[in-house]
Amino acid sequence: MLAGMRSCNIKTSVPALLLIGSIFAMLLCSSCTKGSGDDARHDARDPRSQSGSSQRSETDPADNTALRSAALAAQYGIGRAEDHAEAERDFRRAYDNGDNLAGIYLYYLLGTEPGFEDRLEEKTRLAKDCLIDVNRRAGEGEAEAQYLMCLMRLQYIDEEDSRNFIDSNLRAACEDGNAAACYLLGELLAAGDLGEADHLAAEQQFRRCLELDCNYGHYGLSRLYGNPDSPLHNLPQSIEQARLAAGSGNHHCMEYLAYCHYTGEGAEKDLTRTREYYRQAAELGNAECAGRLAAMLIDGEGGDVDLAEARQWLERIHIADYQPFVDEMLAEIDGKQENEKN
Repeated sequence: MLAGMRSCNIKTSVPALLLIGSIFAMLLCSSCTKGSGDDARHDARDPRSQSGSSQRSETDPADNTALRSAALAAQYGIGRAEDHAEAERDFRRAYDNGDNLAGIYLYYLLGTEPGFEDRLEEKTRLAKDCLIDVNRRAGEGEAEAQYLMCLMRLQYIDEEDSRNFIDSNLRAACEDGNAAACYLLGELLAAGDLGEADHLAAEQQFRRCLELDCNYGHYGLSRLYGNPDSPLHNLPQSIEQARLAAGSGNHHCMEYLAYCHYTGEGAEKDLTRTREYYRQAAELGNAECAGRLAAMLIDGEGGDVDLAEARQWLERIHIADYQPFVDEMLAEIDGKQENEKN
């Protein structure tokens, strides 16, 4: 049953991607649109001529800046333990105060979190509300807006102009001490998304994260050392870095450690610890781990059978691509509970 859950990938719907993509493509084109007169140029470049962010006005910018800073610290574990629920709350508070930068941070956070529900509709609304204004501010040289546009351009990273934009602006953000940018640059360098893969440069970026007191540096190093295709592959170091990250609240590393203890790959096979890591990650909002935990609870792996708890976790998962596996496990629970009655 765990294998079934592991093979399931979350996919976004084509209509939502097309809508978000069309909004972003319009922004990319607007900077090079030529008109026959001043009015035409104004319409193409002025965000007030578009729908969305022109209708939003920011209240208390200083408070919003503080909320964004606190949210980023919670998301990436900068000087504190990670807490993505707290990060989402603070980004949302700033967005509700009219902060379009916070809206794009929230858009990105919702896209990277496994979560317990499909949030495509909300992401589409955030893009429509905030993207035009943030793109304008990036064009005017605002550093934080440029970093956010790097996040948005990731979906077009195979295009040379987007790749160059991401590379130059992420490096500038890293020089300014942006720990999140250091982590992202490290991931892109390791994956070869900015050119030929450079694992040593990626390692430097992840260690720069740690210098900035950012827990995601441990996460990045764990992924780098755990990659069998990397010349830096070192499974014991990968496990060590994952434990450090998990200890500060990184649910991705909790999931990784659960898998290692389940298979015995790089760690002692221990189903009790597997179950505990899955539970910790599920409590932090990792829906895939919730499904795997439910499977272990149904089968009695790593502890007692607990059909009631398994049902509770399964009923919290509302992701379309998971539904066949969720329905299968719920049916198994129903069958076992019916047998118990008889």
